[in-house]
Amino acid sequence: MRGLSKELKEYKSNLTPLTLHQKEILIGLALGDLTIQKQTPNSDVRIKFEYTINSSEYVHHLYNTFKDRILTPPYTKERISKSGNLSSTWRFQTIADSELNFLYEIFFEPFSDKKKHLPENLIKNHLTPVGIAYWFMDDGGKLD
Repeated sequence: MRGLSKELKEYKSNLTPLTLHQKEILIGLALGDLTIQKQTPNSDVRIKFEYTINSSEYVHHLYNTFKDRILTPPYTKERISKSGNLSSTWRFQTIADSELNFLYEIFFEPFSDKKKHLPENLIKNHLTPVGIAYWFMDDGGKLD
């Protein structure tokens, strides 16, 4: 286990910072269904992606956009819903990485209930046309 931790630490030290484009994409995805997680209060953020089985091209596009922070390529997961229907999804996740902490700072830290929120300054300070496009592709055009 210690060897793996050492290898992962070395791997992380060689990562390049997120580009502005990647950050804009992540802001848009965070407005959709992206899961932003910290395993402990002091740990770095990891991101979990999960999409319908019909979203293969989109999933692989996102994987390729963030693949330097993902150790396992997208895989499918099947489960039975409460209503008894079988559903399949694509899943993958990033490693925990300090470069992703900005998402937690925007959507979680100003609030005390550990739920994702929309901060007042989101549009003014963070949302760009790229973010809007990814939000729409991810979830933003869906009516509930």
